[in-house]
Amino acid sequence: MGIYFAKAFLLISVIICAFPAAALKVGVYDNPPKIFLNDKGDVDGLWHEITVEIARKENWEIEWVYGSWNEGLHRLETGEIDIMPDTGVTPEREIKYVFNEETVYLSWNRIYAWKGSEINTVLDLEGKKIAGLRNSFDLEGPEGLKKLLKDFSINAYVIEMNSYEDIFTALKRNEIEAGIVDKDFGVLNETKYSVAKTPIILQPAKMQYAMEINSPYSNDIINRLDARMVEMKADKNSVYYKAFDHFFGAGPYKFKIPGWLWTIIIGLCTIVVVIILANRYLRNEIKKKIGSLKESEESLRITLESIGDGVIATDRNGLITIVNKTAENLTGWKASEAFGKNIKEIFRIVNSETRKEVLNPVELVIKNGETVGLANHTLLISKDGKEYQISDSAAPIKDEKGFIHGMILVFSDVTEKYSIRYRVEENERFLNSLISNLNGMVYRCVNDGNWSLSYSTVGSKEITGYMPEELIGGDLRYSDLVFPEDVPLLKNTIERAVVYRQHFNVEYRLTDRNGKLKWVLEKGKGIYDENGDVRFIEGFVTDITVSKTAEMEIREKSEELERTNRLMVDRELKMIELKKEINSLLKKSGRELKYTISE
Repeated sequence: MGIYFAKAFLLISVIICAFPAAALKVGVYDNPPKIFLNDKGDVDGLWHEITVEIARKENWEIEWVYGSWNEGLHRLETGEIDIMPDTGVTPEREIKYVFNEETVYLSWNRIYAWKGSEINTVLDLEGKKIAGLRNSFDLEGPEGLKKLLKDFSINAYVIEMNSYEDIFTALKRNEIEAGIVDKDFGVLNETKYSVAKTPIILQPAKMQYAMEINSPYSNDIINRLDARMVEMKADKNSVYYKAFDHFFGAGPYKFKIPGWLWTIIIGLCTIVVVIILANRYLRNEIKKKIGSLKESEESLRITLESIGDGVIATDRNGLITIVNKTAENLTGWKASEAFGKNIKEIFRIVNSETRKEVLNPVELVIKNGETVGLANHTLLISKDGKEYQISDSAAPIKDEKGFIHGMILVFSDVTEKYSIRYRVEENERFLNSLISNLNGMVYRCVNDGNWSLSYSTVGSKEITGYMPEELIGGDLRYSDLVFPEDVPLLKNTIERAVVYRQHFNVEYRLTDRNGKLKWVLEKGKGIYDENGDVRFIEGFVTDITVSKTAEMEIREKSEELERTNRLMVDRELKMIELKKEINSLLKKSGRELKYTISE
């Protein structure tokens, strides 16, 4: 009696220890109608109904763990969940997980494209952007997309996404050209997303439950899952069949390939045979094209690296795809670091005067589809804090149908140019300030005898009474203002200075606008071309009327003084002679001399 009790106790202990005390964690991802979160945020779908029914019968407590398909597989591999439903069996997955034996569902995948697309065979996928579910059977399976592309030497761009909805959304927005999804998701959503199915069908597979390979409970869970699946399949009124009726409007697929699919498969096999026969020729052609493409890519790479301007290309979301060497140097980011990052993080620009952030050109380009340029005074702040004054332009990258696939930004360092321009502007400001303070006019004229002005400062108003615009290009010539008697002097002085390439300095008179006669001093020189011919005369004219008048008055007074002095000296000499004659007569008469004369 004691022996039997001990055996019974041991059996009960084994049964109790066969399952963890906590609830079984089951992965969920969005793949309606098979499994998904409904509008209320509750788990729903075919796999949910079947799993809940099995758990009810086995008295299991279920905890659903939501995430993307890739997250579900990762959680299963690390032991964060116990079961992942709707999983196709591949040799690679059998290394990471264990699967139940009884198949729950038969599925396959279909490639979808834009409406009106010309994708009809796998060869039409050459050069296309194709999206698939990350780490899924669709891409990685033994007959998945990647294997198909490899077998037929097709060079396509495979983009991995987190959900079938992301794939159809990207297809609808023309961000990709094709996408591979589960057949049931496609049938359910192709109208909603306005996409078209192609004849390309891939990866017929049995879908089963996958479990953590290292869990001590996995084998017992598998046995119970298989037992309940056999039981439900045998009962036409079970939840298994009701779930199919509810979510698919028909009974479950018998786990064999249907006749129509066999027809398609045979047809595909025939096509494959024909393709294989032509494959040798096509491979050579493809290799040539690939070689030519690689040469073009290498040529493009060399060209980009040789360009003195910075070049950055992005996709339509502003994520960087290309960075050339100059852009690396200016932004401080290596191409390997920048790839895949948002351009706002790499290309930081502010207004150099206000230091406020400038609207990034990529936003305008993607929004409006037009080429745009940066405003003046834009500073690029590099990764290490260096600042560069830049100019740039950004243009959309469009395909032959006009769809925008990204943007290309070309920018250059104009820091030195800005510095030079600033110095020039400062010099001009200084010269203008200096000239405006001069008491006279600075001019440039043609050496035509009339001294026709091509430039004059506002000092002309003070000298001549005329504004510069009245003296330049009009009927009034500078020679008309010069006092007629002084024209020969001015002409000869200038001609002599031009011949001997000397500066000239000449005083002459001119008549201003009000008829007032003025004395002016002109200093200037000739400006010559490379052949030695005089191009024009440049110089400065200032009013010396006051000083000249004073000089003339001084000269007149000096002359008058000189005349007066001469008269006084002559009178003094006459008096001395008279005194001498008187003294001589007195001496002859024997009388005393009357005058003392100093010699």
